[in-house]
Amino acid sequence: MKRYSFFLALAAMLVLSFGLANAFGPGSIYISSVQGGFGVINSDGTDTLQVEKEIVWILNLDNADPIDSVRGCNNGFRIYSPDGATWQVPTIVEFGSVYTDFMGQLLVGYFLYHAPTNNGMGGAAAGDTLGIGGIASALTTGFLPGFNERAIVITIPAPGIPVGDTGKTICLAESGYDINFEWLWAMSNEGGVFPIWGPLPAPGYAGPVCYTLFKVPNEPPDITNCPTSLNITHCATATFQYEAEDRDQLGDRPLTFVQNSGPGSTTPAGLWSYSPTLADVGASLSIDVQAQDTPGNLGPNCVTSLNFTNVAPSFTDGCGELIPIGKGNTLVFDFDAVSGDCDPISFSISGVSPTPVGGYSIDASTGLVTFNTDDADGDKQFVFTVCVSDGKETVCCETTIDVLFTEPYEVLIEKTHNTAQGGHELVCVTLEKGSEQMWGFDFLIAYDASALSFQTALEGSDLYA
Repeated sequence: MKRYSFFLALAAMLVLSFGLANAFGPGSIYISSVQGGFGVINSDGTDTLQVEKEIVWILNLDNADPIDSVRGCNNGFRIYSPDGATWQVPTIVEFGSVYTDFMGQLLVGYFLYHAPTNNGMGGAAAGDTLGIGGIASALTTGFLPGFNERAIVITIPAPGIPVGDTGKTICLAESGYDINFEWLWAMSNEGGVFPIWGPLPAPGYAGPVCYTLFKVPNEPPDITNCPTSLNITHCATATFQYEAEDRDQLGDRPLTFVQNSGPGSTTPAGLWSYSPTLADVGASLSIDVQAQDTPGNLGPNCVTSLNFTNVAPSFTDGCGELIPIGKGNTLVFDFDAVSGDCDPISFSISGVSPTPVGGYSIDASTGLVTFNTDDADGDKQFVFTVCVSDGKETVCCETTIDVLFTEPYEVLIEKTHNTAQGGHELVCVTLEKGSEQMWGFDFLIAYDASALSFQTALEGSDLYA
């Protein structure tokens, strides 16, 4: 058979050099690890390999002889499927350079043999046969006694085995040759020995190692930082960065996010943002977000309630005062307040107790109260309750106005500034308070006669009322 031509050539070299062994010699070739699969042990103890993945078998060469070296080797392997699975064309390499430095030993006649019989098509009778072999020169010692290291790598490259073959079986076994149908090692003192295919799954095991082909289910990703609730001020744009991780082992895939409901929007990268208003304060709001590894493969819902906060306004002046005013006079007094955060505020009078005969009003934007007292309001106290609101929160305070039956006169004499020497200045005299009508009066105003001289007095408008 043509595919065995390289094996036969090397086998002949080994026979001519050492002859065939008459007894079973020490040593084995065994699978030390399998990479790129998905190890899930079946109930019968067999292992599994993942479809659509690169599969790599790592094999050790174990020279168990305590004295003798392996001077040459001629070993083959067969990949097959008893139920018709298929795979990519396999390759076989050694640890290191192809022709030199073979596990630190220079094998002059070393070669690799790769003869897939049907380019990766499986089947019990038509698998892929791969070989490895070589012989040491007279100057080298081969594989020393006790050598037991990685020596052979067999690979089924990605995308490995088609997903349609899920549930089928693939096997790796030793492969014999036409000359003797067995592996052959050349030993310097003992001639030729036949290493065993082991020790996995058991020492001395001579059969194939088979794997059930397994498809890893595409499990959706989980959001790992899902908050139950978020407390957020309504005065600024709110943001939250979602994070997620995949639950399966299908390899790195970009995880994206989908927002199903709620205010704002979430980018595919998981950044949620929303610009709230005062109307959102106290509202029952929530967002529902999911992560996905492929479109539609959505993970568990992450539902987060949103609590938008607001800080109430507060008074800074005008509360708790007792202000006297004569009956029949007009009183103007002021309330001051500030917003607790970002909202405009407005003032209102929620009530006056008892109800006065005179009218009253408030400037909603400034908090300035005007109370036009009536003569009937004299000798009474009126409690004004003034409130300030930001549209969501309202705060109130009280101030008492004492309407006097008789209010003493209060006169203000103006103080002027920056009058030029030799010039004229008008100084106003104003009646500030007083509940009784004024019939006659005398003012005694003192001034420095060396610097000022009185010229004349002008009647004000109140004297004509």
